[in-house]
Amino acid sequence: MTYEWTPPPGRGYSLLPIGHHFDLVQAPLATGTRLLLDTFCDAMITAPEADHCAWLIPVGHAGRSPWSYARLTRYVQVTTSGQALIPHSDRTAGPGPHWARPAGAQGSPRYLACAITLAGDLAPATLATCGPLPIRCLCGGPVYRDQAAPGTDTDGSEYLMHPACAQQATTTNTARIRGRRRA
Repeated sequence: MTYEWTPPPGRGYSLLPIGHHFDLVQAPLATGTRLLLDTFCDAMITAPEADHCAWLIPVGHAGRSPWSYARLTRYVQVTTSGQALIPHSDRTAGPGPHWARPAGAQGSPRYLACAITLAGDLAPATLATCGPLPIRCLCGGPVYRDQAAPGTDTDGSEYLMHPACAQQATTTNTARIRGRRRA
């Protein structure tokens, strides 16, 4: 699928609305640098002075793979509204925000990245540069191991989960077990 959008021509910047032509995915600069060294080939906005980088994705596409982005929320932010300072298409060097692409990328840059591919590539890059990713709680949301509590599912299986989910599971399981004993 081709995502058509290009920034204004020239070497300047424009303050553009997020959520109109694109949504914004922002990560630590080390994560973006890692992606540039690997195989990801879409254009990335790099801001070395602010120690972050960003990709533009088509509006609403992050919602197509919510778990992929939810598990990165400690390190990666998806922004769907507001404004962003976007470098013009010919701004490929600093100082300030500018476009970067992998050295081996061929052809004209694609300024809107595929959200699902980006999320998939961000996961190992984030793990390598920022630390462990979360596990999925029984509620479906991400939980980091350092914030998780042990809990038991209704089938008796033990899991790490959000403390509130573990408390709810314990309360539910205790009521279920007590109900069986009365029968």
